[in-house]
Amino acid sequence: MSVSFKPKQIVLIDETALQEFLGSATEAVAHEFLRPLVPLPVGSHVHDNGCGSGAITKALFSLQPPLKNADPDRQDIRVSATDRSPAAVKQLQSMATSENWTGVDARSMDSTALSFPDGSFSHSLTGFVFLQLGEGGDVVSAREIHRTLRPGGLAVVATWEDLPSMAVFRQAVEELRGVEGGRPEGALPDMLQMHAYGGRQVEQALLKAGFPSDGMRVERHSTEIRVANARRWCEIGWSICGTTGGKWIQHDEDSWEQVIEYAQQALVTGPWYRRDMDVEGAGWLTLTASVVVARK
Repeated sequence: MSVSFKPKQIVLIDETALQEFLGSATEAVAHEFLRPLVPLPVGSHVHDNGCGSGAITKALFSLQPPLKNADPDRQDIRVSATDRSPAAVKQLQSMATSENWTGVDARSMDSTALSFPDGSFSHSLTGFVFLQLGEGGDVVSAREIHRTLRPGGLAVVATWEDLPSMAVFRQAVEELRGVEGGRPEGALPDMLQMHAYGGRQVEQALLKAGFPSDGMRVERHSTEIRVANARRWCEIGWSICGTTGGKWIQHDEDSWEQVIEYAQQALVTGPWYRRDMDVEGAGWLTLTASVVVARK
């Protein structure tokens, strides 16, 4: 069986690498949008939709303790966490066990085809999923959120309003266009082809899904992540988003150093970056999220 080509410089993308790249940004944003909602009322059943490794569930339990510490009248709060990645679900299950989060059920499920009955949840919390779903997928997912919420239930959908990683690597690719052996004109790597997607698009998806405009609101939350080493951050980022058509080519290996140099320069000179004057190559990167809140 043939093995697909990979540049020799590629970084293995595991949880450690993802932590270096994204830090605790998702959890930090979740803390901000959850803070006004807690304590959740008796009988709450929360859907952590597109849960990943559990940042939103973790933020929720840090703000409102689980059963082991909860007041007696809050002991029926439940969380159903879903993600299409079995590996992510397994990680959340492991964390729930180690943290003794009773009332948490995690399972593999696509956000566009939920198997829960109508009216299952009091709260549906969706973190940074819609922008990955492609054209029309956000509306399908929003309809599933609407369907599975109880009447009066609350939907919270977060999306990155500004993703520096996209701008950084788009700029690097543009600089290298036309280089001999490179990709054809217009052949952006897959992830860099993602359309601009922010709070306005989330609002439209929720409206099309049946959520009323009355009471719908958009919040903005910014958070900083630590970049311990700008070059390493760029190497991880390019390893994540550098493929075109799901494949690497020899030119990607040959031009790796150029891409990283261009990307690093774009990163550290961008408006989203703050240098650490005491540590060479380190700094802080600002990520901004839009959070749309709507009630069924």
